[in-house]
Amino acid sequence: MVDSINDTILTSPFEYESMGEGPVLLFLHGLFGDVSNWRPMMEAMAPYYHTIALRYPFFDDKNLSSIQGLTQYTIDFIETQQLDVVNLCGNSIGGQIALDFALKFSDRVDKMILTGSAGLWEAQSNGELPKATREFIRQQAEKIFYDADKHLDDEMIERLYELLKSRTFARTLLRMARATQSYTLDEKLHLIQAPTLLIWGENDEITPPEVAKTFHEKIPGSHLLFLPECGHAPPLEQPQLFIDEMKRFLCV
Repeated sequence: MVDSINDTILTSPFEYESMGEGPVLLFLHGLFGDVSNWRPMMEAMAPYYHTIALRYPFFDDKNLSSIQGLTQYTIDFIETQQLDVVNLCGNSIGGQIALDFALKFSDRVDKMILTGSAGLWEAQSNGELPKATREFIRQQAEKIFYDADKHLDDEMIERLYELLKSRTFARTLLRMARATQSYTLDEKLHLIQAPTLLIWGENDEITPPEVAKTFHEKIPGSHLLFLPECGHAPPLEQPQLFIDEMKRFLCV
């Protein structure tokens, strides 16, 4: 019998959620993601894995303004938890962190799942601070989802609006976007040793299908799957399909 998911655990300076026992499966969220995005996957995989979703304090810690810094944050967490080898699953920037981690600590990664991953190419920022208007926020959020009406509501838009009114928050957002775009890994992808599954939305506008195909071509032995009616966040838009493919890949 699997224990219910733990409350969010704060072990300074790390915040995470954990469930299950066994080999470690570490979930890494994107810039506007959260550990809660992974809960359906954690519950589904907990009978087989010790699932952990790590929260990245993108907008709370100025030291975490580069992919390299976030990778170091991840290995620091793993060391603090006394974990040895992990399986990684990352979305968007979380995927880029997973890639960087797998390149730098190849002996610590068993398998890896990337979904809508940054690190190769993504829709570019214009280099200006984003405008704090509700319409701008809705337009940007609609690029993330295939069915935006299903996943966006006025409460979410209002929450993002309040955040973006902070110039500090907006500058952090721009700084993270630049860090993601400037730290490309295409020349190193052939060095990835971990078996890798790419799960991509057919309708991803942020990291389009061609990006997934390039990852597939450059990562040795990788597998690529496209999910229908799905944008940049497959774990949110197609959770059951995502879980099914994850199980096929990891539970063999």
